[in-house]
Amino acid sequence: MYFFATPILKYLGQPGDIGKHTGTTVAWVIPIRFAFAFVFPLNHSLPAQEHVIGTMATVNGAWWFNARILFTNTTCGGCPLTWTSFSIEAFTGLWEFGKLSLSSES
Repeated sequence: MYFFATPILKYLGQPGDIGKHTGTTVAWVIPIRFAFAFVFPLNHSLPAQEHVIGTMATVNGAWWFNARILFTNTTCGGCPLTWTSFSIEAFTGLWEFGKLSLSSES
């Protein structure tokens, strides 16, 4: 589906330039999906090993660093034509998402 994002979006009525840019952006998501296949199982196995506390601290730091970079890019200039302001609507459904995330950890 990632490879066909541009024609799918055009078929669904998106303007050509938006479909093209989205297709290019989506292609960069593919390597992330492969990384998740390694990161998530490792994150679940590492806490069982007491001698890797520093490793888990590094993993946590890396994830939070990524979150800060994405937030900064979104709010401070990554999308000046689409970003109008920060809104409480960004947190819509956060409680449900949190509950789902917690239930998947058990």
